[in-house]
Amino acid sequence: MKSLRHKLILVAGGAGDIGSAVMAELGMHGARSISMQRRSTPSHRQVHELHHPSAMRCLPVDLVSESDWRTAVDRVRAVFGKIDGMAFCVGSLPATDFTETTPEEFQRHLETNVLSLFFALRVLLPIFKSQGEGSIVVVGSMGGVVPLPYQSLYAACKYAVRGCALSLSEEYNGSPVSVSLLSVGPVQSRMIEQVAERDNSAISFINRPLLPQQVAIHVCRLLLHPKRELILPRVMAPALRLANLSPTLFHILNRLLRPIGVRRQRRYRKESVGLHAAQPRRERVWT
Repeated sequence: MKSLRHKLILVAGGAGDIGSAVMAELGMHGARSISMQRRSTPSHRQVHELHHPSAMRCLPVDLVSESDWRTAVDRVRAVFGKIDGMAFCVGSLPATDFTETTPEEFQRHLETNVLSLFFALRVLLPIFKSQGEGSIVVVGSMGGVVPLPYQSLYAACKYAVRGCALSLSEEYNGSPVSVSLLSVGPVQSRMIEQVAERDNSAISFINRPLLPQQVAIHVCRLLLHPKRELILPRVMAPALRLANLSPTLFHILNRLLRPIGVRRQRRYRKESVGLHAAQPRRERVWT
């Protein structure tokens, strides 16, 4: 793609912090975006869109159902004719430690973080291949690049996401279809509020959390100019890639950087001044 103007981009998880920022950024580029988000009670706008399909901005989808993905994508194509790309911005963070997580919670987080991506790609990649073009950007996590102590299930899911995205990027290399991975550090969102409550999450605060708008800008850039992987914040990329070379290197870097993360996590908690401290601890899902 040379420009996003008048292009149709699906945003999986468009109701979340990152997804909504991507929707706004796409609008600034003159693109049409449609949010693919979890089913809920239809809003007045959604009811209006059912009767006026050309006004479609949001499509309720069971993101962990391949048949639901197919039905939704077929509906979008029937109305607009062609889908030019997808930004995948879906994820969930377990609210409990690894040993306290129930089998049902394991299943739910694997479905949300991993299977939702697999189903989206299985539906869209053949379409993009048959139409001769298509750009996909998967928003991943630094938890797929290096280990995340005390966030083991989340890291396992994000390693799967990264492995899938990088493998497909290589498969489609040289073709008009692209798969780019945007591996991001902590983002100012509902999810980081949950992470901040945990005493063992200092690694997530070594850098100041990114703004969703910063992530959205790079999503749009990757839709236009695909890359196998881009790590944000860029200043952390060399250290993360170095730590990825060896578990021993990660262990050393983690010990050196952890005190910085502890101080910044405490500062973040103070800046959040009790607004969310009074809320019950619960699982966050950005979809």
